[in-house]
Amino acid sequence: MNSGSKDLDALRETASKALISLLWLHVPIAAVIGMARGTDWLMPTILMIAFAAAATLSWRSVGNGLSTHLVIAVALMGGVSVFTFQLSGHAWQVDSHMYFFAALASLAAYCDYRPIIPEQSRSRCIIWRSISSCRRQFIPAAPISGASCFTPSFSLSRPAY
Repeated sequence: MNSGSKDLDALRETASKALISLLWLHVPIAAVIGMARGTDWLMPTILMIAFAAAATLSWRSVGNGLSTHLVIAVALMGGVSVFTFQLSGHAWQVDSHMYFFAALASLAAYCDYRPIIPEQSRSRCIIWRSISSCRRQFIPAAPISGASCFTPSFSLSRPAY
């Protein structure tokens, strides 16, 4: 990657190594969450392995270029999505979605808008759906516009406490 700065290249290389390590750390965490909750742990663990392996393979095969940054960004958001799914119905599910914002912030280490912008679109969609869900929950008669973010809208159920 020819960015014109060895310091920037070093920062991006360090960020990729750290984020790939984090992706591999997600694997045992997904297994532990599934086992602790008594739910399926195998499929979430396989998904986490696939995310981490894709990022690692990209980094090793093509180096630390834009394509690797994009693969890491998608894998990171996919991992957070798996955690949020695994915690569905649990009181921590609401808290787990905050990990999306922390993961997005970690992508800023690339000093490049391209890995972040597609993820911001997904975050806007999550925020919109959360607002829509709250409006339905607290003001059932309020009209909700038919606009959705790329997929049909869904209804979030209240977590069981």
